[in-house]
Amino acid sequence: MRGKLFSHVSVFLLSAATLALTLSCGGGGGVSPSPGNRVTVTTDADWAAYQVGSGPWTVVALSGGSFSFALDSSGKYGVALHNPEGPGSSNDPDVVIYQASKEETTRITHVFSLYQESGEVRGSIYNLGVNEVAYLYLFDFSSGPHSNGGSYDIIDTPAVTTDIIGVALNVSNQQNPVPLRATIHRVDVPPISQGPVTEDFDFSSGATFDLVQRSVSVTGGSGEVLIASKNGTVVSLGDTQAGYFYAADVTDPQSSQIESGDLYVFHGWGSALPGKEFFRTYDATGDPGSLDKNINEIASFTGGTPSSSVPYPEYTGLSYTPSGVSPELRAFLIRQDQTQGTNFVRWEVYISTGWLDTNTTYQVPDLSMFNTFPTSATFQNGYQVDWTVSAFMSSATIQEIIDVGGDPEYKISGLAMDVAFNQGSFTP
Repeated sequence: MRGKLFSHVSVFLLSAATLALTLSCGGGGGVSPSPGNRVTVTTDADWAAYQVGSGPWTVVALSGGSFSFALDSSGKYGVALHNPEGPGSSNDPDVVIYQASKEETTRITHVFSLYQESGEVRGSIYNLGVNEVAYLYLFDFSSGPHSNGGSYDIIDTPAVTTDIIGVALNVSNQQNPVPLRATIHRVDVPPISQGPVTEDFDFSSGATFDLVQRSVSVTGGSGEVLIASKNGTVVSLGDTQAGYFYAADVTDPQSSQIESGDLYVFHGWGSALPGKEFFRTYDATGDPGSLDKNINEIASFTGGTPSSSVPYPEYTGLSYTPSGVSPELRAFLIRQDQTQGTNFVRWEVYISTGWLDTNTTYQVPDLSMFNTFPTSATFQNGYQVDWTVSAFMSSATIQEIIDVGGDPEYKISGLAMDVAFNQGSFTP
């Protein structure tokens, strides 16, 4: 899980990859293909299909990690992908379906297995003061507490360029440790076949930057503030339960360790249904100051309900008007989860506003009609289906989200992203 300075920090109500990559699939009638209008898909999926306009789904013979297809004059299309690692965990979808228009994007990139090789990082910890310990964070790994003169060894971390964030805390009060100083090391981690990489951490004042306390509050809900480094390490810095978070002291010369692409992320969520969630990002080279937001200003979403209790239902009420404080509505996300004994199935369907146009309904396709579709990823009668439908608003366009490889809430400075969602269950 994400690194945390505070044990009471909340987890996400929704997938942090809300609208993580792209969108697809089509509306429109029986019109002929328009030459030159093509969609290119890059993926490591082990099964894929596409749809042009409102036509039938076509299974793709995957080869080389990409495929393309021509569009008709409606400009709308669909792409369905199966996770090669499925049946997945409770976090990773077995099936992702994108529905979009060519005006929004003609490039779909969805990689289920982000890292192909793992590596190892180890080293020593020194120059901690009396009553001080250190924690280290990289990607979703954490290591600590470490005492002065101690060592660390993190195995099975992705073999890529990574950021290791080290934090020194005063633990004289065990119930309320206080973060004092931090440091960021940019490390190239080689594949484990090349052996571990050594990265020592000096926590002296000349090698770290001081941390300062800033207030944070969310009216009508709860929240947290994180730092998201440009190479993918995310650490919680504080939350609304404590009422404060820690940021770099920008007057400290060592704060130059923070680089363009490192972000502070203000994340909040409501306490009741229909649900609400928001993200705001800030360039971490500056001081974010005190942060506060009223989550009640996000308009509620009560639509998006299934019209029948069948494994692949039609969802209705896909209509939403953002409030004046929210950014533009970009898409709806439909998620269906089903536990079938020891088998867990999750589908995520991203439906862009360009694909919907004036329509307010969506029929989840039954991909089990193809004999090549993995049976472990199908919904079955007799087991409860939990559904969530989200209205996704973002200051970034779909194309901008694709260009950063997804997870815009951790990658785009100045981003405003709101989510309003409804959820329920049925048994087919």
